[in-house]
Amino acid sequence: MSRSTDRFDGRVQNYVGYRPSYPEEAVDTILSVCSLDIGASVADVGSGTGIFTRQLLDRKLEVFAVEPNTGMRESAIGASGGSALFHPVDGTAEKTTLDSGSVDLVTAAQSFHWFQLGPAKLEWQRILKPRGQVA
Repeated sequence: MSRSTDRFDGRVQNYVGYRPSYPEEAVDTILSVCSLDIGASVADVGSGTGIFTRQLLDRKLEVFAVEPNTGMRESAIGASGGSALFHPVDGTAEKTTLDSGSVDLVTAAQSFHWFQLGPAKLEWQRILKPRGQVA
């Protein structure tokens, strides 16, 4: 039985070459509504090749890019530009491996449909700081 994350093996270059970035206005809206300041910490869950992660890094946020697929995660590492604010994480929505109360925001750009909702919600409640938010 294969894991759902295995379906992305061998597809990394397709994501890198053809998946567009997200509208800058959408990123700005999330940061504004969530009242995030420079240096705030974000768990970008299901970060894939790091498209949304890079947009968060461009805003000077500390990003924990949680991605269970090795090839996708390695692509995100290469695309991070060596930013000291970038932290690749081998984890899932249900088990991020992040410390309790460690992030201000949890994001999931286009990966939400892969999650086991009950366990993911519990995990996100665990890793969020008090008054932390999800987008």
